[in-house]
Amino acid sequence: MNAGPLVRTALALGVVLGLAACADGYPSDNTSLALHFGMDGAEIETAMNHIGSQRYLKQRWAYALTDRCSLQAGEVPGLMGSATEPVVLDLRHVAVSMEKTVGPRGHRVWVTPAPDSSEAVPLIEGAHWSDASQIKWLVEFARSRCLRPQRAS
Repeated sequence: MNAGPLVRTALALGVVLGLAACADGYPSDNTSLALHFGMDGAEIETAMNHIGSQRYLKQRWAYALTDRCSLQAGEVPGLMGSATEPVVLDLRHVAVSMEKTVGPRGHRVWVTPAPDSSEAVPLIEGAHWSDASQIKWLVEFARSRCLRPQRAS
């Protein structure tokens, strides 16, 4: 059976539109992170900085695990030179949250530094769902590592 050119064109257009719809809300680069439960502090920090430096973000973010239980986080100065002062967070006393805001890149992750504090400290804003959820996982994983008893060496 020979399908006419109109049918082939319609099928090709349907496939292209379907593939374009599947990419909505996901990063366009092909780099992926291999997050795992055996990550050490350096791997966690590297993964967070990879996510925080994505080109699609309006503001870039930088992270450093300054010791076993401290995370330094802040915006990197952009072309206009504006950025927030980095904050140092004690991972033993934070609650990590994520929310959807407006648009496909409308996810943000923040921490509340103490159980009785209402001050939210942003960790990333304007991120794709996948990047925001990975930042949240990484902070929660770093926190769980911090709370685990250290083995004697």
